[in-house]
Amino acid sequence: MRWLEARGLVEHTREEQFPFPTSYRLTPPAEELVELLEPLAAWARKHEDLLLRDQRERSRRRRA
Repeated sequence: MRWLEARGLVEHTREEQFPFPTSYRLTPPAEELVELLEPLAAWARKHEDLLLRDQRERSRRRRA
């Protein structure tokens, strides 16, 4: 989370009162990135067989 926060993708807030609840939220640029990645994720779900085939091939090459 610190890595994401340092890069401006999440914002961290911590309450000043014990037990110090903490919350994180996406920044506007991160929300924009999620919107851009949603079609890619949908494609990956639709073509999972191709991704699995590629994964098996990469694994086979590493063993050879």
